[in-house]
Amino acid sequence: MRILFQTCDVFIFTLGLTEAWVDRRDGTTFPICPGTSAGRFDTEKYTFKNFTSTEILADMSEAIAILRNIRKNLRIILTVSPVPLVATAEPRHVLVSTVYSKSVLRAVAGELEAADDLIDYFPSYEIVTGIPTRSMFFNPDMRTVNDRGVSFVMEHFFTQHPSFGPVESVGAGGRAKEARDPFCDEIALEKATL
Repeated sequence: MRILFQTCDVFIFTLGLTEAWVDRRDGTTFPICPGTSAGRFDTEKYTFKNFTSTEILADMSEAIAILRNIRKNLRIILTVSPVPLVATAEPRHVLVSTVYSKSVLRAVAGELEAADDLIDYFPSYEIVTGIPTRSMFFNPDMRTVNDRGVSFVMEHFFTQHPSFGPVESVGAGGRAKEARDPFCDEIALEKATL
């Protein structure tokens, strides 16, 4: 990772979740509940944590400072994932938790961008979920973003950041592979809750 950050000029980071599980013994944070996809859940060892904007801003600021010690002029592009939560550990409807999570993350991204000229926010979240799109960028499950939405977001990304140039393909091949390969904690969690 250090070599990656020593050599990259731009780091793109997508903020996705505020909910996590924390090891009571040492504070290690897990994006998925231990025991969901591997291991065993133990209430003596693990506890649920829904991070606040203050905590996330502090963590992100610390992470950015570490990155800047490695690469002083590193440009950072922040996005917020438009994918809603598949489940919540809060005692409320998942829609309420989704809105909380995305609102907190969007506020943090805005604060970070306002405080640092080398940080840019790209509105993929707003493009996909905004009222003008009438949910047309979601698949029928109303959770995953369809190929049209991905292409639309990428078109706007390359318009805003022309130095990156267009990618070869963001079409159905890449999206179909994502659906088959659960490399994402959210996908693993969704499989566990079905």
